Amino acid sequence: MDAQDAVIALEDPVDVKSELRVPVLLLYPTHAQSDLIKAVGEGETLAEHLSYILPPGPWDEKDEFRAVNGVECFMETAVGGLAKIGKKIKFGKVLSGGKLVVSDGLCRVFVVPKGRVDDWIAEFKRRKA
Repeated sequence: MDAQDAVIALEDPVDVKSELRVPVLLLYPTHAQSDLIKAVGEGETLAEHLSYILPPGPWDEKDEFRAVNGVECFMETAVGGLAKIGKKIKFGKVLSGGKLVVSDGLCRVFVVPKGRVDDWIAEFKRRKA
């Protein structure tokens, strides 16, 4: 599988009852880093994927992304705001409300250390204004 395989698609394209799979771009805005998950199934959770991604690597010098329970996840809403995403909620349910942005065929999820959430949200709002 290469980057071209990172598309919204059914797990089995000939079976309409198969699971929808969505590429997810994890953004670490406090560190200007990112990760791509090529396919998150609608029955999977962000916590499942974060568990093998975190800790992310040498750029996390302060060990802020050490564990899944030490971060919060957010997505942009269609009106330009932010919505906190439950890490243990099935991804299909996260997307089912129709209020979150899926652009260019992928979901962008901001992953922020819990201790920096308030400052990051304030900065996000300032940039949007």
